[in-house]
Amino acid sequence: MCAVQNIAVFGGTFDPPHLGHKTCLEYILKEFSFEKIIVLPAGIPHFKTASVSAKPSDRLEMTKLAFGNMRNIIIEDYESQKTNVSYTVETIQYLQSKYPDSKFTFVMSSDVVFTFANWYKVDNLLKLTDFIVFSRSGHNLEDAKEYIRLHFKDYYRKFAFYDFNIIDLSSTDIRNLFAAKIPSQVKDMLEPCVFEYILTTQLYI
Repeated sequence: MCAVQNIAVFGGTFDPPHLGHKTCLEYILKEFSFEKIIVLPAGIPHFKTASVSAKPSDRLEMTKLAFGNMRNIIIEDYESQKTNVSYTVETIQYLQSKYPDSKFTFVMSSDVVFTFANWYKVDNLLKLTDFIVFSRSGHNLEDAKEYIRLHFKDYYRKFAFYDFNIIDLSSTDIRNLFAAKIPSQVKDMLEPCVFEYILTTQLYI
């Protein structure tokens, strides 16, 4: 019988992936007992459709450039290859079929928690995976805990909350600085290969 493998799932639009994302991944690898972290660029996300700028293929490529050389990181292209809207519950079901002897934990930031009640088939998702919630600047972690207690009392034990101060970078701000033709201000926010990719492809310019 195979031992159960603990895998974290770290999703995002990664539009673009920045050093705040990398710092979070490094923290998870250091502080938790996960054998792997699956980094999952969203394809056509349910909630952020209007705000996503780059195509899934470009976001996938930047994600590979940003994190592909990190130890115990798997870049998963499942959602990037889809042509319809991506739902987390379907993605977790896919990952369970791909990695059958695994226990999954979905990682999210505290700001995302407040949309959780509106997620597609959220009751099914709660049965499939555990959750790690990280604090994010401007969003009180205690408020996130209270939200989960209020809306998902029976599943509260499946959530773990951590007051880890993620580097406060914004993909939206980075895109806006590129669009304003002042990329020098974002150079220190990105991996050099991601910075060069954006300049070469003129993604946000």
